[in-house]
Amino acid sequence: MATRSRIGVMMDDSTIKHSYCHFDGYPHGVGHTLLKHYSDIEKVKELLSFGDMSFLAPKVTPDGIHSFNNPEQDVTVFYGRDRAETGVDSATTSMDEYLSVKYSSCIDYKYVFSGGHWWVYDNLDKIGWEKVKEELLQRGFGEASIQKLLPLVSLASGVKERLSVLTQFLSQSPIGMQGVSELEEVFRLLEQLGTNLDHVDFDPMLARGLSYYTGAIFEVKVHGVSIGSVSGGGRYDNLTGVFGLPGVPGVGFSFGVDRLYDVLEELNLFPVNRLAGTQVLLAHFDQAGFDYGLRCLTAMRDAGLKAELYPEVTKLKKQLEYASKKELPFVGICGDEEIASGTLMLKNLATGEQEALSLTDAIAKLKSAQ
Repeated sequence: MATRSRIGVMMDDSTIKHSYCHFDGYPHGVGHTLLKHYSDIEKVKELLSFGDMSFLAPKVTPDGIHSFNNPEQDVTVFYGRDRAETGVDSATTSMDEYLSVKYSSCIDYKYVFSGGHWWVYDNLDKIGWEKVKEELLQRGFGEASIQKLLPLVSLASGVKERLSVLTQFLSQSPIGMQGVSELEEVFRLLEQLGTNLDHVDFDPMLARGLSYYTGAIFEVKVHGVSIGSVSGGGRYDNLTGVFGLPGVPGVGFSFGVDRLYDVLEELNLFPVNRLAGTQVLLAHFDQAGFDYGLRCLTAMRDAGLKAELYPEVTKLKKQLEYASKKELPFVGICGDEEIASGTLMLKNLATGEQEALSLTDAIAKLKSAQ
């Protein structure tokens, strides 16, 4: 089951132009992509100009061949442009109408770009329980059935408290009580393992946007960061049957590499030298210096050093600025004197010190600084 959302932007006349998005509508899904890749109003308008979309990706326009069934990586898939469907254009309404029941059917989250910021509206939080009830009634649910949902909508915090509510809520359902018993066993085992249960939550309203799950689902978040889940998965009993191996149940999960990168970035956990993979940049003044630098480059790489040669003849200042921007520790200057003497002027960019060394001595010094 997909987590559906609507994405909108406030126009100059205070109306909202908005489109439907079918998959991954959670704040840590669509919301995260919007925040990271669509922070400019013109890009948001470009996105919405193509109408309703199957799923949102960092880019709007593909570089090559792109279709609904064979999408280009990191490119948004639109029902109109990429599947030639009709009646899937963006809508333009007032803000009140955008947030009303009319555009809330089966929608979990609504997003609005306004004032240079993204705002997210949870359907239940925004329109309230009474409006949600009204929508459910319009969709054919009975009053008695709707009232049964109230304990789930207003669940107390804390795992034990929630399990207690579920025990009462599902008391007449044998399979429901089996599920509660299994959850209690999970938390008992976690406690026996010494797991810090402050970092484990139970949310009966959690849903994931894939239909093959047949049991428990879970998501993993990193404590103390604004980014949503970095991993998710669950139980599936029939998935292997799709691949010709029926009757093999399993539990699986996946990690979001881009989310993990963002977490490392937010927590400042990347090594200080993450941009300094190259240890030395060979700089030069002319073609003769470039050719000499090529020979030095080969010798350095053969010695196991990470070295690079500036790829074009240009001013030394520009080459030094390049090295500084990349936070490289050393620059080896290949001038006429160095070519004539077979040496290298090695400059330490952190201290400003420089000295003329033979290529062998320069390599030794760079290796000792690793």
